[in-house]
Amino acid sequence: MNSNLKNTDMQDILLNILKGISFDSGQSYFASLTKQLTEVLKADFAIIGKLKDDKIARIQTLAVVTEGELIENFEYDLEHAPCAKAISNSICIHASGIQEIYPQDSFLEAKNIEAYAGIRLLDANGNL
Repeated sequence: MNSNLKNTDMQDILLNILKGISFDSGQSYFASLTKQLTEVLKADFAIIGKLKDDKIARIQTLAVVTEGELIENFEYDLEHAPCAKAISNSICIHASGIQEIYPQDSFLEAKNIEAYAGIRLLDANGNL
């Protein structure tokens, strides 16, 4: 991830994402959005998830893409995960060293994730 993106670069990224998902809805919307995110951001891995049962302790994924392929959804704990910071602060970005920052997050190590960008998504009513 390049932290020196210009506004025009960000606009181009957002337009490319929107073009790829504009006709999808429901579950296919999340799958398309996740796939677009990996392509546009040149990421190896992306997840879109929601709080399980409105609890802050677990996430249920809605779409998971790894190396360009949509894979089966799963649940994971937020404890010791950067996602918890993204949920509480609305955003969490680490361009490198994410495993060292969150050493107790075994998922990061298992997937060999080196960088992280997460943002809290809200529904039309402003709810998580």
